[in-house]
Amino acid sequence: MEPLRWKYRIHTDVEATESKARSKGFLPRPLEGQSRGKQTEYPLGMIEIRGGEFKALNVKVVVGPNVIQVYKYDREVPDIEKIDEYLNTFVVRAEGEQKVFCDETRSEIQTLSMLRFRDEFTSGILKQQDKQQNEFERKQAEVMLNYSGKEREERLEAIWIEFRDRKRLFFQRCIEKGVSGTREMLAKFEEGCAVLDRFKTEFEAAKDLSEEHEIVTRYHREHLQRVYDDLSSKQKRSCS
Repeated sequence: MEPLRWKYRIHTDVEATESKARSKGFLPRPLEGQSRGKQTEYPLGMIEIRGGEFKALNVKVVVGPNVIQVYKYDREVPDIEKIDEYLNTFVVRAEGEQKVFCDETRSEIQTLSMLRFRDEFTSGILKQQDKQQNEFERKQAEVMLNYSGKEREERLEAIWIEFRDRKRLFFQRCIEKGVSGTREMLAKFEEGCAVLDRFKTEFEAAKDLSEEHEIVTRYHREHLQRVYDDLSSKQKRSCS
């Protein structure tokens, strides 16, 4: 099976990295090439690192003077932050190099295996979101049917808080796993939560039914405008 792959463009001291990786319990091995038509081998100036903490993660790393590549040999979601953490402990940067292993320096290598993995994982995220949304709406409907007055309001508030916190946690875990696009999803969700909080505060402060009606109308108008802006943005991206 073709591995999942990503890389970092960070200048390193390969020889010092080999020594430090070995001291941390990893198994570094210098890589060699072979001359065409000859039996002699020559050093490539890169090392392959396996074992240690990488064994359980099913990962190997190839460290060169300018690029570090990570190979993962299964279909499980990679714990990218943990891999970054390990790399930061033993990769020795070249003199003057300030970059570290993190989201900003990491880029995926778009192999067929990686593209398929992302498609499958994105599909799983969407299914999980649909499941959360359906459960939230089911609980809301049950409360609306079986309760009234202040008790209904309190139960609806509790259901919303539970849904909001679970969704935040879901997005945060996806971000920790390095799933692209989920930071934007979380930001969009937080924006929606802020709008709802503002609406609730204004509605509770309304002086009469006329003011309540005005707030509700404005809220729906703003909601429709956001939907229109999202659709327009998607249409522009599809045409570009």
